Amino acid sequence: MRQRALALLFAVGALALFYILFIGSPAGLQDGVTRPTTDTTDANGYAGARAWLAQQGIEVRSMRSRYDSLAAMSPASAGNLLVVTLPGVERFHAEEFVPLDQWVRSGNTLLLLAALTDTPPWSAGRTSAVLAELESLSGLEFESPAARSERLQGARAGTDASLPSTESSADDLQETLAALTRRENVRIVARTRGSHPLMEQVRSLEVLSTAPARPWLLRTPYESFAFALATEQRSGEGVLFVRPLGRGRIIVATVAGLFANGALSRADNAKLLANTVAYSVAANGTVVFDDLRQGASLTYDAGQFWRDSRLHVTFAVLVLVWLVWVIGGTRLSVPRGAPAAPGTTELIAAAGGMLAGRLRPAAGARFIYEQFFRRLAVRSSATVRPIAAEPRAVWRWLETQASISRHDLHQLERWYHATLAGRRVPLREVHNLILRIDRQLHHE
Repeated sequence: MRQRALALLFAVGALALFYILFIGSPAGLQDGVTRPTTDTTDANGYAGARAWLAQQGIEVRSMRSRYDSLAAMSPASAGNLLVVTLPGVERFHAEEFVPLDQWVRSGNTLLLLAALTDTPPWSAGRTSAVLAELESLSGLEFESPAARSERLQGARAGTDASLPSTESSADDLQETLAALTRRENVRIVARTRGSHPLMEQVRSLEVLSTAPARPWLLRTPYESFAFALATEQRSGEGVLFVRPLGRGRIIVATVAGLFANGALSRADNAKLLANTVAYSVAANGTVVFDDLRQGASLTYDAGQFWRDSRLHVTFAVLVLVWLVWVIGGTRLSVPRGAPAAPGTTELIAAAGGMLAGRLRPAAGARFIYEQFFRRLAVRSSATVRPIAAEPRAVWRWLETQASISRHDLHQLERWYHATLAGRRVPLREVHNLILRIDRQLHHE
């Protein structure tokens, strides 16, 4: 029982070591929540928007490669819509921005859904990343009211206002703590303002957030301007902007969950999606969702592989079978020591076995009879010649011994004649019979 327990302990230890060394936890993708992709059917995904667009006869594609292949995603060179959700788990490469800028300027629309005002469950603690990516993609800068106040005070005091602020890092920490402690979602409402084709029949927008709404202020871009089309209900700060760029445009929403499955049916969110498609997509245009940014790649995705529940079920079955085999199918035995040197009996038996394999039975029987007759000569104090010379004298003397069984004597004589004739005789029986006759003569 003790050996079984030790075997189980070592098996579990080996399994734990194997998991730590070769499996571990893939970083970056094991955050416990689903990402906003077109394949996701829960509240965070875009499966509902994709299905609705397909029902309307609009071509929808999931982009799982870099922006250098953006032009090949649609047969039309203009009148296409690219939907990008921030923050993502896949970083942008510097060489992607030039093809994206050329694609927008040629008459296409870039829709950026950034988690700034709202806090979806997949974006907690990523505010600083959203600000950096949003500025690189749209050319628009956003700042918190505290950061703007600090910047203006620094400008009036003549200090360098370009120094980085720690405000975004503090926001990230507060945002993460709020998401961990809050149990119910917060409702965020935005009201439309002004007249624009995107806002036709759209009066309000609504999303659910894991944290209260956070106001963000737009800094006026250097090269152009941006229209504010909707503002957050409580703070009055803008949440939806449109910026012309060449023959195309960039639409920026600081609420990332506008078109997610869980929010598409709220307020006028669906109408805003329909207006955006009607305003941006031509008759032969395509709506492209950037799923690569959320971890869906055409290349091998190790994180997605380890997240697959079928892998864990298979691994659990293999571990169970292995443990059953270790505990019940193996035997622990004490190793045997080196054999000791053979004794006298073993050496004689080995030599006898070697000789028996070489000696013919008839020759062996003749040798046994010769030794027997020599012992008889010593016992009878007479000279017994070799058995081939005077055999009858030997048998006559044996017949005169009353202690010898007549049956044994006749059997010994029959085997003797068979030996002389060269026939095979049982050497062991001959040897035992002679020993018995010797004992009979000894007790006479």
